[in-house]
Amino acid sequence: MILDPDIISEALTDAAAGWDIKVIGETKSTNTTLLDWGRRGAKGPVALFTEVQTQGRGRRGRTWHSVAGDSLIATLLIRPDAPPSQWGLVTLATGIALVDALIAAAPVRLKWPNDLFLDDKKLGGILVETQISSVDGFLVIGFGINLNQTTFDTEIEELAISLRQHTGQQVELNAIAAKAINALSQRLPESWNHPQRILDRFGELDTLHGAEVIAREREAGEEIQGIAQGIDGQGRLILRLNSGGFRALEDAWSIRKADIL
Repeated sequence: MILDPDIISEALTDAAAGWDIKVIGETKSTNTTLLDWGRRGAKGPVALFTEVQTQGRGRRGRTWHSVAGDSLIATLLIRPDAPPSQWGLVTLATGIALVDALIAAAPVRLKWPNDLFLDDKKLGGILVETQISSVDGFLVIGFGINLNQTTFDTEIEELAISLRQHTGQQVELNAIAAKAINALSQRLPESWNHPQRILDRFGELDTLHGAEVIAREREAGEEIQGIAQGIDGQGRLILRLNSGGFRALEDAWSIRKADIL
């Protein structure tokens, strides 16, 4: 296999030394697997990487597939030492950490709430799921990053990009995996211990700020248009509406720039 848990573990910093790194060659969904592990009592922090995912789940119920060596695909299981009421910035913190891992290679930016962007195209995505009971709770944080693709399917080739397409160089997955875990070990606790750091850094990486966007609520189908004004203290996107006034959007909304079909 391309991914090697020993190589990844050896490259972890002291702050990330407690992470349990696991690799499987193929799975239907790393998120589904770690949700099951968490319900069975796995404590974490654990990072599960896979080379092939056959039924990966994205937001809005989308499924996607992967080819070995093309993408870095992982899910984390953590049990934060903070109540669920303080978990609201975890998605943003995850995106920032992944940018930390990639920024030396390319000027990666973030599109609210859960996408990595490069050259105005999607480089990766994040899917956070929570499990909360009366006595305990945990988070599973899934992400996928396009690293070594040289082409994409016709229907997404104008929308997606890989790091290799940007740099022209093959990417070593184990190195990026270790950098990601090192960054995540710092950024995730910041999201509940020092939330302003996450809010400030997201503001620096926000690819939507000042852009005219179209927002669509996924369940009701309501659609609004306006100028993105950044995020508030709860991580909500603030939109200055074309119709007048402002609207704070939760992550139940899908967002696209108005000039992109």
